[in-house]
Amino acid sequence: MSKQNRFKIEQNCRICGNNLLQKILFLGHQPLANALIEKDRHADSYATYPLTLVRCQDCGLVQILETIPPDVLFTKYLYFSSYADTLVATNARHLAKRVIERYHVRHDNLVVELGSNDGYLFHFYKSAGVKVLGVEPAANVATVALRERRIPTLVTFFSKEVARQISEEYGLARVIHANNVLAHVADLHDFVDGIQHLLAPSGLAIIEVAYVKDMMDACAFDLIYHEHLCYYSLTTLERLFRMHGLVVFDIEHIPAHGGSLRVWCAHPGIFGESASIGSFRCMERSAGLDEPEFYKDFAKKVNGIKQNICNTLKEFKRRGDRIAAYGAAAKATVLLNYFNIGTELIDYIVDRNPEKQGKIVPGPNLFIFPVEKILKDNPDVIFITAWNYAEEIMGQLRNKLGYHGKYIIPLPSFRVID
Repeated sequence: MSKQNRFKIEQNCRICGNNLLQKILFLGHQPLANALIEKDRHADSYATYPLTLVRCQDCGLVQILETIPPDVLFTKYLYFSSYADTLVATNARHLAKRVIERYHVRHDNLVVELGSNDGYLFHFYKSAGVKVLGVEPAANVATVALRERRIPTLVTFFSKEVARQISEEYGLARVIHANNVLAHVADLHDFVDGIQHLLAPSGLAIIEVAYVKDMMDACAFDLIYHEHLCYYSLTTLERLFRMHGLVVFDIEHIPAHGGSLRVWCAHPGIFGESASIGSFRCMERSAGLDEPEFYKDFAKKVNGIKQNICNTLKEFKRRGDRIAAYGAAAKATVLLNYFNIGTELIDYIVDRNPEKQGKIVPGPNLFIFPVEKILKDNPDVIFITAWNYAEEIMGQLRNKLGYHGKYIIPLPSFRVID
């Protein structure tokens, strides 16, 4: 499908403005990764857009060239954080408890989350009696936070102007969370200006982003899609926040989304810099994140994985095996389209999210069923496109559905498990 809607080609680095952009990988013309097709629409009723990964040779930021208008991407969104059990159990609950205890967050302090999704994180703050406010542009997702979790939520895109409005009506924020939202922001400087404006003098901002080094090491090209404009390292994050009068004082490497960074930011002079910051800077230099060859190797490895996976699926199909995919996340759309895998190799795809069930993945035209379809159908092979949750998914299928077939896990290392 070649139909295209409006988009912009970004010629300059989104952080430093430099136009020295090194091309890393072209992923072809891709549909919007979360724009699933309604079952009553024609399977070809979607637009495609070029998808090009580049790197700034000045500040090192990795980004895509193409910018789709935010209202096209996020007004109706199909990613609900609470459907990822591991994310809720190991990330949100523990993080909220830790922040409240370590930084003495009181009941009258304000905690704001930017890109608050369905309120999964604030459920744990609210349980502790802390005052919370979400900012979420996707109305359908924000409705879940408002109606089911009673989380106060502003349905809007965050900006410096929105930060001003919040500070006037609710006061300054003791804590600001932004989990996996910074990658989605086209105007980074307006967004970070907003954080700086909204943050109380002794407050802290906790930012989580997918880590570009982990993405490269795991060949996780399926994290590259039009919603994800930028891919960060500590070096690029420090530069961005420093430009707006904020400092990164601590950093953690966490497993979420195949490997992420959690950075802790504040106004200068409030918190001392942790030893992990210096260690991370040295590690990134030693790993070659500032060298073009690091990114060229990534592109070569991706093409090798493509051949390996396609050959394996074709061999299973040649033997007459029935293959189902698990996980209709955005990464599945990218992987299946770039590998040109469709119904000739995979029979259908399942997902836990009811908002996705009954829809069709654009490109491969795979119909999305509930997970229970596996119990009824008992396919020979399950291709786990949501590979970052592979262990959790295999445990659910074995223990809840009694499935005992084969699994294909594409990344970070290709595996077939009997």
